Amino acid sequence: MEKYAILLKGDEIAAIELGTFAANKGIDKLIKLGFVEQDVEINAENEKQAIDNFMNDVTIAESESIQDNITAPILLTTETNLVDMDVIERYGVVYADCVYGVNVVKDIFVGFRDVFGGRSKSIEDIIRNGRTAVTDELKHQAFRKGANAVIGISYSVNDISGKNVNMICVSATGTAVAIKL
Repeated sequence: MEKYAILLKGDEIAAIELGTFAANKGIDKLIKLGFVEQDVEINAENEKQAIDNFMNDVTIAESESIQDNITAPILLTTETNLVDMDVIERYGVVYADCVYGVNVVKDIFVGFRDVFGGRSKSIEDIIRNGRTAVTDELKHQAFRKGANAVIGISYSVNDISGKNVNMICVSATGTAVAIKL
């Protein structure tokens, strides 16, 4: 069994056998074509099996943490970065929403803080957890599109209130892109 490097570009997947002189040249060639090398080595008998093994690992990992199997995309809240990164390809908008119900008992204490002032740790925790969840979803969507970065990320937090309803919605949007590092 040999070790293979996995590279992605959009829906395209390539596997390059590691440990040969031609491997580095092959990887460099694919990167110049816009492929993104993943931070994973796959054991397989051939390229096809390496790709199949990678796809099976990713499918299993999506229910846990896809970041265990892929290189985490670069996340920017701006379109540009001071570091020299050229956008090679744009894959489109990625977005995520996460809605949390607010505990009725905690609501009572939030009401007191509203009148008397002070911070609400429970609401802050909900918003923080929501941002983490939507950021992870942006990473997952970017990976599925073949991107190695998400730029122009914007977050929003909204209160959804009504009769017997008190929820918080955390949303994020950005543009999935492939950048040359």
